[in-house]
Amino acid sequence: MSTISDRLRIIKEYIAPWALPKEEVPFHLILDQTSRYDEVRLKLPPNILLKDMFNVGEYKQIDDEIFVNSFKTHGFFGCIIAYDDIFEETHVSRIIEINFYYKGKKVHSKSLKANFYRPRLEFVEGPEEIMISDKVEIEKLLKFKIRVMGFGRVGIKIEGTTGEQFNVSSEPLFREIVRRIATAYRQNNQSESKKSSTEDTSEDNGGKRPARIDSDWIMERTSEYWDRIQEGQYPEDLGDELLIEFRNWLKDPTNAEKIREVISVQIEDIILDSLLFYSERFPADKVDLKFGKPSVEIDIVGDILKMRYRYWDAHENEYSPLEINVSVDDVRKRKKQIDIPVETEWIIEPYYFEEGV
Repeated sequence: MSTISDRLRIIKEYIAPWALPKEEVPFHLILDQTSRYDEVRLKLPPNILLKDMFNVGEYKQIDDEIFVNSFKTHGFFGCIIAYDDIFEETHVSRIIEINFYYKGKKVHSKSLKANFYRPRLEFVEGPEEIMISDKVEIEKLLKFKIRVMGFGRVGIKIEGTTGEQFNVSSEPLFREIVRRIATAYRQNNQSESKKSSTEDTSEDNGGKRPARIDSDWIMERTSEYWDRIQEGQYPEDLGDELLIEFRNWLKDPTNAEKIREVISVQIEDIILDSLLFYSERFPADKVDLKFGKPSVEIDIVGDILKMRYRYWDAHENEYSPLEINVSVDDVRKRKKQIDIPVETEWIIEPYYFEEGV
């Protein structure tokens, strides 16, 4: 007498609660060992790809249906699926149908819901127009509030243009360090640069510059930036004209210590004196601001500044950017290129699972 029951019973099931577009979603079913089945048919909904199967011998696919009639062990069935593209909606769900057959007859059906979420940026608040004057505080010009919705970390790159080509200014601290060193070399006054940066302007400090920033932090940044310079990493927006001879000068190992000294003594002044460095604040546990804290270059009078927030999810999917247009009125007496820091307040808004999902 057979001990296998005519009734199939699932004793445990699992599917990943959510995933990003193109991210793998595992699911499995554990069945009672007395369950009777000899074939499993998996119905794939639109946009769902089958990435892998577990505990399966032979199978075949006809259109959107997978036929499995060979199993390595009895009582377990598992798969990995993924959504094959980026979607516009913030949330997309798909029903995975799993049908069990015995001797050509369907004995049990099971449906699992796969949830896919994407991040989204939304404009909340910011200027429609800015005026650039000789006395304006530039750090207050471009201040935006942007809502970040979604799960996990979001990588963001902020770009701007007053023409047709978008660009992003380099990380201000590193950019300014390289610019100062390269300029000092070009003018053949490295010693003067070092002297001016180490002199204290106060009258009662005995000629010694007081320490104002943690020395360990300065040493770490000095080492980091020197390594980046040695590896040939230069801010793209400085241009070859300033850097071409400087690159050759760097090849001389006797200059290494001079450069490290300039970096270490200039970092503190740049941080304290440059609003570009600390004007950007963002939550470190959610937003990963790619390419450092941004600024945008304004060099065309009375034009439209086009801001673009490009963003990626943790799976490196890039989404359609958030675009913002700002009118620019330049009333300065002497028109010249200007770097304006972009300050963004991030409003973090996580998604919540819908009831019954």
